Amino acid sequence: MRSIDIANKAFNEKYGTDSPMEFPQFVRKFVRNKRCKSDLEIEDNICKNLKAHSSGDDSYIKRLFRDSLDNLGIDYVTNFQLNTFTYDVYLPDKNLLIQICPTNTHNNLFSFDEYGLGVSSMQHKAEAENAFIHDYSCIHIFDWDNIFNILNVLNTDSKKLENVSVEHIDKSLFELFINQYSITDNSRTGKLYYGLFSNDDLVAVCSFKKSASKKYDWEIARYCEDTLIYSADRLVPILNRFIKENNPTSVVIYVDQSKYSGKELDKAGFKYVETLYPQRMWSKGIQKVLHNTIAGRTYDEVFHTNRNSKHSTYTQMIENGWLPVYDCGKKVYVR
Repeated sequence: MRSIDIANKAFNEKYGTDSPMEFPQFVRKFVRNKRCKSDLEIEDNICKNLKAHSSGDDSYIKRLFRDSLDNLGIDYVTNFQLNTFTYDVYLPDKNLLIQICPTNTHNNLFSFDEYGLGVSSMQHKAEAENAFIHDYSCIHIFDWDNIFNILNVLNTDSKKLENVSVEHIDKSLFELFINQYSITDNSRTGKLYYGLFSNDDLVAVCSFKKSASKKYDWEIARYCEDTLIYSADRLVPILNRFIKENNPTSVVIYVDQSKYSGKELDKAGFKYVETLYPQRMWSKGIQKVLHNTIAGRTYDEVFHTNRNSKHSTYTQMIENGWLPVYDCGKKVYVR
């Protein structure tokens, strides 16, 4: 049984309901009952002030994105309906759905609708998987994403590979390529760096590191192409070179569902293992902090401040302009 199914079963047996992620109102009440009353009062007042000073309208950001598509000459459809979900933009030529998710209207703490409880922790994941099930690609754009890279790769078409070679590259070249083309988080690097060249042009890079999980030997820390997709014809030559040189017992890759479905990995010899729960991110402007990095630590420890506040780290994060946003979860594949 997968870990996500085990968690759901345990929750059902203990509380008489399905996965807590499916019932945000239930979880919200359950968690609030266990928290300090003064902290909750501060957070509720902050939410009221934020809502009072904002319309909750993210159409301005969406309009800017559409204007950029117009300038690039990319055809698109707005408010595309697929089952019960509506997507902000659909690009027919790329069979791509796009959801624009400003923190102000897509956080998990509050919302501007009639319920006011924030976006469900499973909402973004559900939107992505609904698209993937119906054979669409899907991208969620959060405040911390590099929108310029996303527009860049949207305007780039995949070219046929010719005179292909796989070479070791140094970290500086790897990072240069990543900074130009990556549409995912750039913080994870690796230990070994490979590049795929076509007619002497660098068209894909991949970094490997020893897996932090005892279940796997090596991990693909980063993989990036100069186009929007993962393609087996580019990944496989790099993977074969790595396997030949390092003889790993297993190689794992974690696919960010906010940008990729992972379906292409089947052609590269990977097997699907499981889907991980969405992660809670703390978002402030273009900055983000993983919730796991602040759990069990004081605000002063996280940000090297000297506030000495009696309130929880959670409350202080909200006081200082951070809001919780859930991503789309990750798929785990292994070869």
